[in-house]
Amino acid sequence: MRGRLLLLAPFLAGALVAPPAAAAAEPPDGQFSVQAIAGTGCRPTNTQVRLRDLSRVDVSFAALQAQQGRGVPATSRRSTCIVSLRAPVVRGYTFGVDNVLLRGRATLPPGAGATARAGTWFVGLPRTETTDRELTGPFDAIWDLRRVVRPGSISWAPCGRNTPVNLQVDVSVTGRPGVVGRISMDAGTNEPSASYRFAWKRC
Repeated sequence: MRGRLLLLAPFLAGALVAPPAAAAAEPPDGQFSVQAIAGTGCRPTNTQVRLRDLSRVDVSFAALQAQQGRGVPATSRRSTCIVSLRAPVVRGYTFGVDNVLLRGRATLPPGAGATARAGTWFVGLPRTETTDRELTGPFDAIWDLRRVVRPGSISWAPCGRNTPVNLQVDVSVTGRPGVVGRISMDAGTNEPSASYRFAWKRC
C-alpha cells in the first residue's frame, strides 16, 4: 500500500501545478503596415512612421502640439493623433505593447500646465492602456513619458485574428487667461517623437 502511495505522489503533485503560460517568443519575420493616421494634430504628410520589424515602431510628429495665449483659439489647447497599425497574419502568435516612450518639448511660465498622454488599444476590445505625464510651469525643457508593462500585465491581441492596434498621443495645455503655454511632440533632436516596443508569444 505504501508503495502505491509513493508512486501516486508525483502524479498528484503534477495535478496541483497549473499549466505554464505561453512563453515569450522572438517576433516572427515581417513588418506592421500603417492602416490610418488621423487626428487634430497630424496628417500622413507630416507624420513619419518608421516600421523597423515586428518588435519596434517609431513615430515622428512634425505638427503635433498644443498651445494657449492671447489670440490663440481655444481649440488649439488640445491636439491628438492616432496611428493605426496592422500586423501580418502569423498563425500561432499573438502580440502586445510592452514599452512606450514619448519625447517632446514644453515651454510653460508660472500659472501654466501641460499634459501628455499615451494610449494603446486593440480595435474592438474595451481595454485601453493609458499613461500620463503632467508638467507644471515654470518649465522650459525637453520632457519624456515612459510606460513599461510587466509581462503578466500585457494586453494581448486575440489569437487567430488580424486585429489592428491603435497608438494614440494627446497633448494639452491649461492656464490662466492670457498666460502663454506650449507643449510639442517635437523635441528638436534626431530622436523619434514616440517609440513603441512589442512583445510576442505563442498562442
